[in-house]
Amino acid sequence: MKKTVSLFFMVLMACLIASCSSDNYAEGNEVTEISGFLHREVLCEGSAAIIGNAEELQQKLPDGYTQYSNKVDFSKSSLLLIFGTSNYGVNDITKRMAGDSGRYVFDIAVKQDMTCVMDDWCIAYIVPKNTKGEDVNVNITYGNIY
Repeated sequence: MKKTVSLFFMVLMACLIASCSSDNYAEGNEVTEISGFLHREVLCEGSAAIIGNAEELQQKLPDGYTQYSNKVDFSKSSLLLIFGTSNYGVNDITKRMAGDSGRYVFDIAVKQDMTCVMDDWCIAYIVPKNTKGEDVNVNITYGNIY
């Protein structure tokens, strides 16, 4: 009996440790924000792309794919990249997401500084595997920080 209780306790502890991992993997119909943003160009048309595997991520985001590739389990989820090019330096990006029934609206505010550069930027969310382009609506605004 003691061995059974000890074995049960060890299995329970292993499950608890596994559930507390720091990975960003989304579960079910959950959308998970990946914090921060990259100053990288996304090789894709439009302002959003849904990435279904690591190879596609490397093609679309060749200079920054390593920052996102280990944060998504492509067998269970997809990666939503929202991106653009600012006509001034990007100082900060604020993000707001709303959604229901598998349809999502992302409001992105890009805060620009006075640097005279063209600045590519990219943010990412982990989305359910069945998310399609028509399920995503992106609104991007640009403004100065001063």
